[in-house]
Amino acid sequence: MSDKLMPDKPMTDDEYTLAEGNRCPVCRTDMIEGGSIEVNAGTATQEVSCLLCHAEWTDIYNLVGYCDLTYEGRTLNHLETEIKGNE
Repeated sequence: MSDKLMPDKPMTDDEYTLAEGNRCPVCRTDMIEGGSIEVNAGTATQEVSCLLCHAEWTDIYNLVGYCDLTYEGRTLNHLETEIKGNE
């Protein structure tokens, strides 16, 4: 890749997350590929590389909550109502 196409500096974390991790933080192409995801207590990481400029980096994912909980055939909202009713 030509140095003329390289930005002065890599994307910031905010810029990268705004692009939803779908751009190389160096050359900003969407020609990237990710490896397997490694999950550890509340976080996950993924090695990613750019097919154009050959930069390599690690994406970091953080647990923010959960969804689609079912318990004994009932949904979370139904359980919350029962729990509140038993207090």
